[in-house]
Amino acid sequence: MTASSWTRVDNALSYVTPTVAGFTGYAMYSFKNDSSKGGVEGHGGESDRYASLAARYKAGALEAVLVADTTMYGTYRTDTAASKDDGWTVTFGGNYTFDGGVRLLAFTQFFGDQELPAFRGVKIVTSQRSAILSSRKDMSEMIRSAFMLGGAEVTTGEGYPGWKPNPSSPILKVAVDSYKKLFGVEPKVKAIHAGLECGLFLEKYPSLDMVSFGPTLRGVHSPDERMLIPTVDKFWRHLLDVLVHVPEK
Repeated sequence: MTASSWTRVDNALSYVTPTVAGFTGYAMYSFKNDSSKGGVEGHGGESDRYASLAARYKAGALEAVLVADTTMYGTYRTDTAASKDDGWTVTFGGNYTFDGGVRLLAFTQFFGDQELPAFRGVKIVTSQRSAILSSRKDMSEMIRSAFMLGGAEVTTGEGYPGWKPNPSSPILKVAVDSYKKLFGVEPKVKAIHAGLECGLFLEKYPSLDMVSFGPTLRGVHSPDERMLIPTVDKFWRHLLDVLVHVPEK
């Protein structure tokens, strides 16, 4: 978590160390902070750049994180950041999970010369997802009502359409039969908290028959995100066999 106004980091190199005695190290360098903003990537210091170092300690129910990052302002700027030194942020935080699942979280942050967002206050972002569109809308309205009762200003985006499971899907049967033939075991077919792109496709083409599968991923959307390389070959063989046996129209 940085104190700057950047909401994303583009074109970055990152490295995660092996975990030793509960400690894991992280490093990242971005050649351009946000491609939707000014500056030209790769032209020396013209664009804004970002770098960070972090360490995490995890032992049982305790987890602690220390992060130090810097924003290196580009020479293209003509705003107030142009006269600033490079921005910096140091964040220390952690959490402890008690028996029963209750989790206590705390963090503190120090920063200087960061380009802060114009917004002042507390901003809460929530995401509701459901395989059924009407259910997602109901959840969204419940959350909107709760915040409005508390005097908050609430805005709602378009969101993602649902993707209702179809147990009778012809392409699902092909994928299951292919998996059993190739690997000799019955696959686990699940409706999970994902499939957003499939919902978008289905919204445009309601009669589209779809199945989603891929290599094994761990720690998705986190600094620990990784893919198990041995599963890539397994996925590729499965995909090719499914394509060979796609039902004709």
